[in-house]
Amino acid sequence: NILGDLERKRGEPRLAREHYDRAIAMLASLGSEDGWIVRLNLSLLDQEAGEYARSEALLLEIEAGLGLGERAGYVRFARVLRLPCLVHRGALSAYDALLAELEPELANLVDPDIVAALDEGVRVVAGHNPETARIGRAHQKRTMPV
Repeated sequence: NILGDLERKRGEPRLAREHYDRAIAMLASLGSEDGWIVRLNLSLLDQEAGEYARSEALLLEIEAGLGLGERAGYVRFARVLRLPCLVHRGALSAYDALLAELEPELANLVDPDIVAALDEGVRVVAGHNPETARIGRAHQKRTMPV
């Protein structure tokens, strides 16, 4: 998993995917149920490649497999990662509904880097289209140049 992260950061998506796939296989061979952590990284890799449908399918699989309980924070993370997928496919009602569910928890974010990263994600997914970006972040009651 770490090797996949390093290759992803180096801009080597093919190598990153190979390492992630190996990590999932290794974890499965050990009887570990922690392959979902690696799948979260695969979903990010898919989004970076513009494969939003593939990313969303993987994230939905992760959410269903993890359930709630002690891993609820990771389920929330998977749900946050789905936001750009919903914008990309134009599912703005689903985006608004998911965001409304997540908003109480997201409101507690204090790290401006995270907020900036989410805003940049909306801008990129919107294809730098001002109207799409405006609709995508209307719930935030903020403006940002596109």
